[in-house]
Amino acid sequence: YGVRHRWVVSEADGVAGTASLVVYGATFAFVEVKVRPRSRRRGIGSALLAELVATARKDGVQSMFGHHATPAGAAFAAHAGARDDQRDIRSRLDLPGAELPPPRVPDGVELRSWIGLTPEGLLETHVAARQSMRDAPLPDGVEDPGYSVEQHEAIEAASIARGRPPRVTVALEKGEIVAFTDVRV
Repeated sequence: YGVRHRWVVSEADGVAGTASLVVYGATFAFVEVKVRPRSRRRGIGSALLAELVATARKDGVQSMFGHHATPAGAAFAAHAGARDDQRDIRSRLDLPGAELPPPRVPDGVELRSWIGLTPEGLLETHVAARQSMRDAPLPDGVEDPGYSVEQHEAIEAASIARGRPPRVTVALEKGEIVAFTDVRV
């Protein structure tokens, strides 16, 4: 879902950098620029960003957002004129060494798991559960275009076609999905 654009810069020894632009709407576009460390500080990221911005403007994009996780990424974003207005926190669990407490499922809640397409009868509630998560604050000027059954089915089909079917576990209460986790391997 969304219109996707991708760019690659190659050098004799391989890929030096990549960029992508996913346009969901005029005020909801996601950008990513990555340059391998040994190819940085040579204008590759700036050239990729220039192509990305030109395409975004051609597509009618008014604002776009991306993420950075390092001081170098923050410096590049600031140099490009981007401003920080959200923070992502990523947590990592070392599974081989993790000592997890035993799970406790609340009374009246049933766990159900599947790999692949959402089972019949759960599609609408699965989409509603995903849509309910989309109430997080967005950067100024960004509007969430929403999430639909058609988009959900397209994302599942694309994941399956790539050989990476979604692995999903949901918590059901009175037939409605009240929580879920979705893992892509």
